Parts: sequence; structure tokens; C-alpha cells
Amino acid sequence: MIKVLVVHDDPIIQAGLSVAFGRYPDLEVQDAAPADVVVADYANGVDMAARIAHGPSAPPKVVVIAESDREWEIRSALERGVRGYLLAGCALDALAAAVRAVHCGVRHLSPQVAVRLADSLSSEPFTAREEEVLRLLVEGLSNKAIANRLEIAAGTVKSHMKSIFDKLDVQSRVHAVAVVEKRGLLMRRSAAPDVVPPRTWRGIPRSAAHVAAHIHAE
Repeated sequence: MIKVLVVHDDPIIQAGLSVAFGRYPDLEVQDAAPADVVVADYANGVDMAARIAHGPSAPPKVVVIAESDREWEIRSALERGVRGYLLAGCALDALAAAVRAVHCGVRHLSPQVAVRLADSLSSEPFTAREEEVLRLLVEGLSNKAIANRLEIAAGTVKSHMKSIFDKLDVQSRVHAVAVVEKRGLLMRRSAAPDVVPPRTWRGIPRSAAHVAAHIHAE
């Protein structure tokens, strides 16, 4: 039996998944930690994975159900210890398969997420300066304005633009912005690791911090 704990910011989804997992004879839903696998929304899942990474010798593996397939979000989740990444709306059987896979020690990505990650791995990464230029390009600044903002020569900005266009395989500023937005290449400046306020469900603490605390206490 694989012990599964569902942690979701939406109590209706949390309750629905907890009941739905009961369909599978090899999955046993837990009301609280400890568990073998935690299935969570993106914010809770990423925060929890980071918190329990240095905890018990065999901490639960985390599977997130995310709304987005942006590259920086996928990378951030995997780098912080998430083992499974699926998109919201996936089939329940696919989610159950992910739980089984990560429990066996295998990373599991939904097909769309795997393709997005493969695209990022096949692309040459931006330098720190190119990322600064690209961010300002997305904000709508002209080459001259970018040069003034970064206090560099206009010719240098032009060189960075050429390199950026080559790496994105685009021919125009508009196309570059479209590709950046579609693939989610840049982390929003306001995006910081989420620490979700405590939420209770049937009197049981369900925030990532609370569940992690329970796990550490075991």
C-alpha cells in the first residue's frame, strides 16, 4: 500500500482527490503525515519539498498539480525537490500513475511538461546580461532605453539582442516577446517562494509548513 496525503489550497479539490484516490486498492489516503507520497498544488508542493529535503532519512516524495507549464516554474519545482509534475486537468489515472512512479523512485512529468523541459534543455541558456536585456525588452523598452537603464552602449544592447534572437530562433522583438511569454522563460520579479497561510480541513493543519512540521516530528 502506498500512503498518500493530499494537500491543496482549494478544500473542494483536496476533498475530491482524497475520495477519488480511494478507488485504487494500492493507494491509501492519509488524513495527516506521515505518508509515502504527498500530492499538492504548486505552491504548497514546492514549499513542502524544499522544507522536507533535509528532514527524515526517507521523507515523502512530492507530486504537484500545477496550473502552468512555464519553464522557470518547472525548473524551480524540480530543483527544490519535487518528484512529480502534472498539469491541472490531468486524468485521475495519470495522477495515480505518477504517485506510483515517484514512490518507486522515478521522476514523473506529464507529457506536455516533459516537452517543455526538453525544449529548455535543447536551448542555449541566456547569460545574466542577456536575461536583463530580455526582461527589459519584454517590458517594452527600446534599445536606447535599455542601454540607458543598464548604463551600457547602444551597440552592446544590439549585440545582446542578436544573441537573444539566435537563442530564441526568432526574427523580431514581437516574436521574441511572444516566445518568452508562451514558454515562461522569465521568472516574474514579484514571484517569490510561496509560504501559504495555514489552512485546516476537518481540523487537520494542511499548509506546507504544518505538514512538513508533522513530517519532521516523526
